[in-house]
Amino acid sequence: SLYGQLLITEIADPVNNTEGRFIEIYNRSALPVDLTNHKLVRWTNNSPTYTASTAIDLSSVGTLNPGQFLIVAANSSSFNTLFGFSPDMAQGNGPADSNGNDQMAILFGETIIDIFGVPVEDGLNTCHDFTDGRAERKAFVLQSKPSFDESQWNVWSNSNPTSCTSHVTGTQTAPSDFDPGHWIGESPNIDDMTINS
Repeated sequence: SLYGQLLITEIADPVNNTEGRFIEIYNRSALPVDLTNHKLVRWTNNSPTYTASTAIDLSSVGTLNPGQFLIVAANSSSFNTLFGFSPDMAQGNGPADSNGNDQMAILFGETIIDIFGVPVEDGLNTCHDFTDGRAERKAFVLQSKPSFDESQWNVWSNSNPTSCTSHVTGTQTAPSDFDPGHWIGESPNIDDMTINS
């Protein structure tokens, strides 16, 4: 299924600018993905549910092409000031506006396609705590995953959880520690791989 290759590739909670928060989604597949009936959601702290204010409908984006990114920000003008371009979508108090101990997922209808974090678990001092920091999907990840696998993520935060494979105690500063619109695992440009007949 095409839905298996929509990945959350970066989540940002910059220590120096809460208005610079964002979530980056990447289409890892070789085919375009129609985002109709897709949404990005956030469960706050240990909440068992997300609310309308923490969900954003991705349908209006239309199609996400192979190798294309979708950036959802907390604040469009702050993001633009920090990173030099406008996000694709922005919503205050929305999914991207997380203080680092929340859970995020891409849903198709009500089905989880890809997730960061464990819903109903407060992220504080866990392997999915990115408070004042950043979460980055590792380069080897080829497919989305509907349950959280901490070994697929590099995470930075102000906390020091134990028994995590890739958690770094250390905050992240915008813009220098973030790279929206780029990912360590992104495929080479599709055009570069075209075989001329």
